[in-house]
Amino acid sequence: MHARADGYTGLAALLDAGGAALGWRWADPVVGLLITVAIVGVLRSAVVQVGARLMDATVHVRPRSSV
Repeated sequence: MHARADGYTGLAALLDAGGAALGWRWADPVVGLLITVAIVGVLRSAVVQVGARLMDATVHVRPRSSV
């Protein structure tokens, strides 16, 4: 997830630069918000993973019922 988000934010920054070069004043704030959403997504994923490790979480699997 992290590497994919890095790629998307890099692409968004290039699109932002292109939009600014074309005079699109709205491009910078819109791309900034999109990058913020990507960062928050990566942050949420990292917090869940680290929190699970800190709490020694285990995956509870229900046993299959025999047929």
